[in-house]
Amino acid sequence: MFTELKIRDKVDAEEVAQNAIMTVARKYPTIEFEVSFAAWAHKVLQNEILKYYRSQGYRGELFVSAEADAFPQSIWSPDPDLKRHLMNCMRKLCEANGRYARVLNLKYQGYEATEICRKLKVTAENFYVILSRARSMLKACLDNGDFR
Repeated sequence: MFTELKIRDKVDAEEVAQNAIMTVARKYPTIEFEVSFAAWAHKVLQNEILKYYRSQGYRGELFVSAEADAFPQSIWSPDPDLKRHLMNCMRKLCEANGRYARVLNLKYQGYEATEICRKLKVTAENFYVILSRARSMLKACLDNGDFR
């Protein structure tokens, strides 16, 4: 489905997806993951799509999602001040509670809840409590500049 959205020709889309699956199957046993398996496999698929477009001689903007048309461009290229503010809030969150910051970071990287629970040695219920509190603290910091 994702490939068909990026490549309009159904036959080419299937071939690109199959190439990505073969790459995942071939490299999976030897790879050490820095991100979750799902994020890594998605990146493999994106690389296969990119190879397809390059083989077709395409030089334009490749990965424009369907949602990109529905939202203003400013959402997809964040304001540098907003990015700086977010990083400051993440630093404050890390200082206040490193576990909260780590959960947000792992979730952002694409790790599944079960993987995060295993890494942090917490139960699923505890993970969701930590995630909820971390998101609340981050939102409070973004809104007010502090957690209080």
